[in-house]
Amino acid sequence: MREDEECFGAGARVRPEAKVLLAGQDGKMLPLRLTSGRDIIVVVPGADSAAHADGYDVYFQTCSEACCRELTVALRAELTGRN
Repeated sequence: MREDEECFGAGARVRPEAKVLLAGQDGKMLPLRLTSGRDIIVVVPGADSAAHADGYDVYFQTCSEACCRELTVALRAELTGRN
């Protein structure tokens, strides 16, 4: 996405076993591997961020509201093991 394009985002929590992968990565963009084998790019919220205060382990950005909803549903399925 270009700097002048509208974007959307949402926060997510990761499974407890994935939290160790995020340790010390505050403010960085990382690939996060899903059980489907696909990777998504996420940002690890800093300790003083609103996303962290809201309890999110990662935050992702999308190009549309529809994509944001679809990714949120996919991540929820990932967390509950319903892939």
